[in-house]
Formats: sequence, C-alpha cells, structure tokens
Amino acid sequence: MVSSAANAGCHACASLVRTRCEIAVGCEIEGRPGLVLVEAKAHREELGEGPKKPASDSDHSRENAERIGQAIQEARDSLLEFDAGINISRDRCYQFSNRVAFAWKLGNLGIPVALVYLGFLDDTGLGPGFTPFGNAEDWIATLKAHAREVFPERAFDKTIRLKNDVPISVLVRSRRILEHSPAADALWR
Repeated sequence: MVSSAANAGCHACASLVRTRCEIAVGCEIEGRPGLVLVEAKAHREELGEGPKKPASDSDHSRENAERIGQAIQEARDSLLEFDAGINISRDRCYQFSNRVAFAWKLGNLGIPVALVYLGFLDDTGLGPGFTPFGNAEDWIATLKAHAREVFPERAFDKTIRLKNDVPISVLVRSRRILEHSPAADALWR
C-alpha cells in the first residue's frame, strides 16, 4: 500500500518532472514509508542517448521541455553535493537523468526512494534489430557505460542522503526472463 504522503509526492512532482516507470511500489526504507521505482530494460536499444525533444513546435511543448530541463538541473545542483560527477541533464541520457531527478524530487519531498534499473537477461524473442543482455555483467556494464556522462559508476548502489536526511538510491539489478517476448513485428500488428 502506498502511503498518502508517497501518493501526494508522486502527484506533486509529476508536474515538474514527467516520468513513467514500469513499476512503483510502496515499501519501508529506514523505517519510513518509501517507494521502489523500477525501470526495466530487455535490450540495448531501449537505452536512449538523446536530449528531451519537445513533442511539437507549440509554445506549450517548448515550455514543458524547458520546465523539465530546469527540474533536472535543480536535482543535479543538489546531487553535486553527494558526488561531483553527477551531471544529469535534459540534453544527455534524458530518460536516465529524468528518472534520477524524479527520485531526487520525491526524496526532497520526504519520501525515501530506491530507483531500480532492472535488466532482463537473454530475451531473444523480440527478433532482429534487438540486442538482448546476455548476463548480469553485460547488463551492468552496458547501463553504467550508457550513464557514464551523467552518473558516475561509483554512485550506483550507494545511499545518497539528501539535505533533509532522506535516502535515495540508484540500484542496478538483473533477472533472467521467464519466457521470451513475442517478436517485435507481432506487437504492432
């Protein structure tokens, strides 16, 4: 059960840092109501490198992209106190940066967060053009190389204690798939 504080925190920061994780579940972290956010990946092509692009040329879309950039910058400025190598950005590794900024925002609102990057291993079912992660080491190395510009390897799997004494963590985990995904072309029929 997600606490009302966690629920309010998610709603409050949804307008500042738009994000969608595969799983969000309530938990207890250091004796406090918290959240586990899971971002799952099954192949290398899911790790986007690029910047946040406005959805359209409308003023609203450009303003939204600017607001997201400011929210990520605010998180980065705060996280620099934990590690000078944290350089999350709207313009590099946008999705990863956005997830870390979302975790920071929740933490700033008093909600402890464990952000879990979960790599599903050996999912060859998607077909040609999709490169699965072969084993845990492959997944971990791929994610850390992908995020290197914005999040140093040494900051993964550590507790980041924010100024308000709320912990957040970015964890890397893996799991072998239970069954192969349907071929990608079958998903779009």
